[in-house]
Amino acid sequence: MKCVTHPNAIIEWQEVVETKNHPLLGDLVKITKDIPYCPECFEEYTETGTYNSKLEMCEQDYLESQVDNYIENYRSK
Repeated sequence: MKCVTHPNAIIEWQEVVETKNHPLLGDLVKITKDIPYCPECFEEYTETGTYNSKLEMCEQDYLESQVDNYIENYRSK
């Protein structure tokens, strides 16, 4: 991934835990996700209070997702 605002920034990942109601059981469940973010955009957010991060996929991300999809499809056969 690449930040549109800071193209040279190294994108980092943060684990986020969300609590939601399960649609069928009605119980609260925790959902853990890894979210990409631009540390330079986050630093600007701490100074200004406005978070304007815009991340876009680069060619490497696209190729990695294609490889992941191929592996998952191969495993499911």
